[in-house]
Amino acid sequence: MSRYPHYTYLSLTTREAQNVGHKVYIQDLITSGQLETAPRRRARLREHHVFLCGNPKMIGVPEVDRATGAVSYSQPPGVIEILTA
Repeated sequence: MSRYPHYTYLSLTTREAQNVGHKVYIQDLITSGQLETAPRRRARLREHHVFLCGNPKMIGVPEVDRATGAVSYSQPPGVIEILTA
């Protein structure tokens, strides 16, 4: 990582047996403000690029009604909806 000093990889796993009772969701870290205040992660989310991989519900890709163009998000809100609100 010394080659990319401004790159941070944050692994949040929720389905592994060792995480039972200790699940951490990225949506919760963002909405609580913990992600922006965590040491070494000082993320100003409006100023950064975020790359997500995982469950589509977590990512929160919106559905677009082809007839009206209306955008709807699944519930609970995914990361895309939280960051674009």
